[in-house]
Amino acid sequence: RYSALGANGNTVVRTPHIDALASEGMVCDNVYSNHPLCSPYRAILLTGQFGWRNGVIDNEYQPRRDIPTLPGLLRESGYGTAHIGTFHLGKGPYQEEDRYGLDYLAALHDGPGFFDRSYFENEAGPTKYDGWAPSVETDLSIQFMENHLEKRPDDPFALFLSWRPPHWPYPSYPDAFNAYDPADMDLPDNVPKQMADFARREMTDYYGCCTGLDAEMGRLNEALERLGISDDTIVIYTSDHGDHLSSHGY
Repeated sequence: RYSALGANGNTVVRTPHIDALASEGMVCDNVYSNHPLCSPYRAILLTGQFGWRNGVIDNEYQPRRDIPTLPGLLRESGYGTAHIGTFHLGKGPYQEEDRYGLDYLAALHDGPGFFDRSYFENEAGPTKYDGWAPSVETDLSIQFMENHLEKRPDDPFALFLSWRPPHWPYPSYPDAFNAYDPADMDLPDNVPKQMADFARREMTDYYGCCTGLDAEMGRLNEALERLGISDDTIVIYTSDHGDHLSSHGY
């Protein structure tokens, strides 16, 4: 959520790589998720249309297939297109018509937690990958960029990388990022007093997930540098929605 970044004034959470993106680029502070649920907002990003127009008014709905999509328009313009991670706009396996203009889709399959998860890769799968899901998805993203540059060096690409955490179950992240103390959590005034202890514990794991994702952002930046495309690639970091973390009792 907006408050869980050092670049946005949080002095506890450690997000140096995303903070660097903010300091070196443009920050849009007044951008809001106008339909803050997973599937609806993802469909908004995919189509540029409100849920009542693209057909996704709640989770588990699928976008209409007779409207333009961002990856579809980019592919028509010569881009290689991919979406890796949480898709939540249909069920695998994903045939051509279910990918909305994506050449390559590696969609996270249903399962508990965020370790050793399975993915549908277009029509194939689900295939299990060992490790923390965001790390796996970063690996797949780097592989996509490498393969694209090898096979289509003169064509641009558009890669949508959709990490699932920070998302419940919050404690499902590598121990290396378990570096926060509940006593250090600064709760907003809208957290009910009777939920304060719970909120601090929850926020501790939430921040661990955020720092874990920040490390993956660093890996992506390193890959862009190594592949020689950092100066010719636009990087956009956004979210479908933030979590309440006990604000207003939710």
